[in-house]
Amino acid sequence: MSELSIYHLRRWSLLIRLRDDFTCYVCGEKCKKSSQAHHIYPKSIYPEKAFDLYNGITVCEDHHQAVVHAQWTSWRKWTCMFKRWVQRKTNRDFNAEHQHKVEKRK
Repeated sequence: MSELSIYHLRRWSLLIRLRDDFTCYVCGEKCKKSSQAHHIYPKSIYPEKAFDLYNGITVCEDHHQAVVHAQWTSWRKWTCMFKRWVQRKTNRDFNAEHQHKVEKRK
């Protein structure tokens, strides 16, 4: 991954966590130090969604590990749950205002 991509990925992660107020979607705990941004659609499979703010959700470290190490059937359930959350709750105004901060320049 290029240096520019790493910078944009870190920026994406921070914006996701700020948008969600550092609160884990799964357990509802506010965990500023251990919160992590999770890609709903993996960036390795969907590189075009790597910096999309609609493709992210905040989870705590424990739940992020649970998602990352889930088996295929469990992973599909997590993905469905996260997609529903994003569709219902994501602050669309925040995403629209900040999306340009993580988009790669061509």
